[in-house]
Amino acid sequence: MADVEFSVAGPPSGGLWRVARADEPLRPSWLEPGDADLPSGGNRFDSSDWGTLYFATNLEGCFAETLARFRPSAHLFAVLKGDDDWQRRGFMEPGSVPADWRHRRVAVRVELHRESRFLDVEVAESHVVLTQELAEELDDLGYEALDVAIVRGGDRRVTRAIAEWAYLAVDFDSDEPVFGGVRYVSRIGDWECWSIFDRTPLAELERRSITLKMSELVRIGARFGLRLY
Repeated sequence: MADVEFSVAGPPSGGLWRVARADEPLRPSWLEPGDADLPSGGNRFDSSDWGTLYFATNLEGCFAETLARFRPSAHLFAVLKGDDDWQRRGFMEPGSVPADWRHRRVAVRVELHRESRFLDVEVAESHVVLTQELAEELDDLGYEALDVAIVRGGDRRVTRAIAEWAYLAVDFDSDEPVFGGVRYVSRIGDWECWSIFDRTPLAELERRSITLKMSELVRIGARFGLRLY
């Protein structure tokens, strides 16, 4: 086959944003060993061998990713359909985000070294290379070739395999790691996101309290049909 190069992305010049718990906002996530073989185990690019931090290019993307779980489900709508007494019985309105969620979190902006490089899994060139490099893993999981639908799909065994390949990739000349993490796009919208390996240097630039006046929070609340407290 013809030589195809994977696509590499550099971090945005304005830094990256993260919304996380206020006590340890830059604490990486780890995959529980028992979740390694589960399609839905852990976060998208988690590993049990190293920590992963998740960021978005802007705050709107952060709020979208972290508030998605509050969207009312089809099951909830089906259960409540025709039931006018649920509020009287003390249930919160579907899509409600309690104030405690905001109070326990902060927004953090960080800066990465301008030479940091990330594997871009949103482009066809990377799909071709990764299909070849991860041929045995993909074949075992029942996938013929990577594409956007699979990379953004719900099977985290695939994205974890991609993350492991990126983490272990080494430059032959310098013997240094090639990637600081993975660039990807949110499954729930067109927000640019980044998973960063815990070995990748970063510097905190600022922290912000999360308030109801934040325009990015207001936009995501409206987009998802949420009631923010």
